[in-house]
Amino acid sequence: MYYKGQKDIRSICNLCDPSTRRIYTVKETRTPIYKNIDLSGAVPCQSRFGWVLFSKGSGNITIKHLFFYNPFTNQVIELPKLGNKYRSTSFSKIPTCPDCMVIALRIPKGGQLEIKTWQPGYDTWLSGYDTWKTFKFSGDYDCDRTLISKQVAYAGESFYCIFSDLNTNVKKVGAFNTKHQEWQEFSGSIAVNNEPHFVYLSVAINGDLLLVAVYSYIQGPELWRFDLSENKWFC
Repeated sequence: MYYKGQKDIRSICNLCDPSTRRIYTVKETRTPIYKNIDLSGAVPCQSRFGWVLFSKGSGNITIKHLFFYNPFTNQVIELPKLGNKYRSTSFSKIPTCPDCMVIALRIPKGGQLEIKTWQPGYDTWLSGYDTWKTFKFSGDYDCDRTLISKQVAYAGESFYCIFSDLNTNVKKVGAFNTKHQEWQEFSGSIAVNNEPHFVYLSVAINGDLLLVAVYSYIQGPELWRFDLSENKWFC
């Protein structure tokens, strides 16, 4: 997916289908795509099954409002307001499926990790009501020192994210299990001498995690693989 925004003019979202090599272009003007929802100022967080999860907040830094948009059918699904500002978000399945889960993460003051989840059955008829479930997990989390990656990967029944220590550049993997609604932080870490904004997390073809560090266009990216069966890093 390629997304380009032009303030006060339009936003362009290109989606490519690798199997057919077809490119679909969505052009959004000032006219809303649905009620008061438009793509101007929106940031794509995740795309899956033809749906794109967009966020609106303070630029590309924080998330306050989320909505789904399907550029193939022009469908829009609004989500309840988050209330607070969050760092990362993702979703598991097609949003019209009852088993779909949307997740949002942040590290507030107090040394805890806060996770909010939403599913289609969470009393969404209450307009504007906070129908998100909130989970808080204790750990070595410092809002001034620990940064959650913007990318949240989904594999199996869990959401995976990378935690960066801004003082040491050490990165660890944590996972939230959607079935048991439990949080686990894996042992082992890697040191990536890089800015956190240039580190990306994705799911490999075989279901493992890939951490990509982009240093420069000349040097090229560096890859690490996190084996989910052994819960360890491989360079």
